[in-house]
Amino acid sequence: MEINNRFLILGIAVLLLSVGFSGCTETNQNTTDDPNGDQGEEKFTILPDGTRVSGDIDKLKILNYSVITEKEVNYRDYQKIADGFVYIENASRYRIYGTTKNIAGKILNDIKITVEYYDDNNIYLSSGSDTLGILDPGIPDTYTWDFEIIYYKETIFGMNEYFEYVDHIGGFEISAS
Repeated sequence: MEINNRFLILGIAVLLLSVGFSGCTETNQNTTDDPNGDQGEEKFTILPDGTRVSGDIDKLKILNYSVITEKEVNYRDYQKIADGFVYIENASRYRIYGTTKNIAGKILNDIKITVEYYDDNNIYLSSGSDTLGILDPGIPDTYTWDFEIIYYKETIFGMNEYFEYVDHIGGFEISAS
């Protein structure tokens, strides 16, 4: 009889645990401590390719983006070499371009989209950003805006000094008011 009671108690415990954990899902908001003692929430979303977008994601949505490697063929005239971040000797810049949409339902000002560049060892190299003007939600609802963020070859006194190998970005950071 005592063995049956143990199985009954074990069965009830397993049932309670499974019911308790059945509602758990991953959240897209992390609570962080503010130096002023306030609790803040970091909002983020993940694009279909796994890229993280954080910041004012409730105001601006990145619909798509691409990365290409380009070389300069004439002064300020560039030609695509490859898709993605490809380190090639004659490469002169990486260009990230994409499309965004105002989803705030109101006019947005001071929009900034920033990326951080990393090498294949996940070491931070640099950051870049694009600033967009005033974004009215527009009529019709489908109105979108393009953005472009460039990582250039460094030049000193007109001489190309180096072009770092960028492997990936750390994601997008959006700010808007």
